[in-house]
Amino acid sequence: MTTRAATFTSKIRNLKDYRSRLINNVQPLPAGNEIENTLKYFSQTLLSVLKDVPNIPAESYGPRQRDSVRLSVFPNLNYTGLYHAVLDMIELVPTMQIRQLEVGENVLKVLGCLVPFLEHDLLDSLPYTVASTLAIFPPTLHKETIDLLCSNMLPMTLGYDGGFEPTYASESAAAIITMVLQHTDNGSYHSQILECFMSIKRDLVKDILSIIAYGPPSARAPAANLLFYYWPQLNPALSDRRGIHYKYIAWPPVLCQRRGCVNNGNCQAVKMCLNPALAIHSGDKPPPLYICSDCADVLRKDHSEYMTDILLPMSHVSTICENKNCRAGETLAVCTCFSIECASYNGNRPIRYCHVCHDTRHLTPKGRKHVYHLSIPEIWDCSQQVQRYLMDAITRYCQLYQQNFSS
Repeated sequence: MTTRAATFTSKIRNLKDYRSRLINNVQPLPAGNEIENTLKYFSQTLLSVLKDVPNIPAESYGPRQRDSVRLSVFPNLNYTGLYHAVLDMIELVPTMQIRQLEVGENVLKVLGCLVPFLEHDLLDSLPYTVASTLAIFPPTLHKETIDLLCSNMLPMTLGYDGGFEPTYASESAAAIITMVLQHTDNGSYHSQILECFMSIKRDLVKDILSIIAYGPPSARAPAANLLFYYWPQLNPALSDRRGIHYKYIAWPPVLCQRRGCVNNGNCQAVKMCLNPALAIHSGDKPPPLYICSDCADVLRKDHSEYMTDILLPMSHVSTICENKNCRAGETLAVCTCFSIECASYNGNRPIRYCHVCHDTRHLTPKGRKHVYHLSIPEIWDCSQQVQRYLMDAITRYCQLYQQNFSS
């Protein structure tokens, strides 16, 4: 263990030395493969540590981890030092003349592997840091970055509990979504990041409104269209969107990642498993591991406590209540629930409720903990903050509409 710890610390010093030589142009400059191989050492070492440790209690791993319980099972390696050393490498990736793609890819992989080892104060800032790489890493890494955020970092930092207590990660939602909208043109990335946040944070409409009101021009148009798509009651006729050329694209579901999947990995995942050893054994990746229903049946006996259902992409946003047992006279949908308990009635997809069904589902002690998004009320019923965001967003949207219409 002492040897591994010494090697680990030595490799961190190597990373810092590479950075110093690149910044100060000290010859010989480190080759891209030197940095790449050092980063690979860290990801392989971290995966090896996760594979070797005893099973971590399910309640101590994942959303809202209890740091003292979880970290006590890991060997004493300088995880914090590695975190800062890798973050310092991010700004240097675009300056590299060769192997820029490979180095950027391995930076993302190390950061993904570090998630189980970091305490909350560091972990909370990680999603924002990873999202910021969209501006400087090669565009071919955009998909990997979005998948890392939505399938790993955001679920592990915010968790599927509604984000009731504000954290750095939850308060960074608007900034993260803005970077995705600003630096990627793929509409499926836009819907993926938005639905990810909608599943883990309430009142996301405030973040969308703030992007339209105060965000960069390149992010305002997609933000406005996403607002109208996911909150369709704002513009039922869609008549005000003729001047903006935007097409909604659903994000593809995550496929089963288990090695030896009976469906050869071609079936969409319906559960995620937080067991580290199982995730590594099934694909040399840090948890969570996403598995299809058939693989879940195989693993349920030994790993059921680590399994949780996941949401599938919204195929469409209904304007009427999707509760099959709805008896309301007015079936206009006013709420979208992203909690799996409600989504299970809709094929594990977020479900739209009318006012009556929303009250029935969410006015119970258990239902109050669900993550749902309501229609925006009349402006005079909004909080002062939302009123300000809404008025400024309307002003910006009108300007955007005029610009697009005139062009």
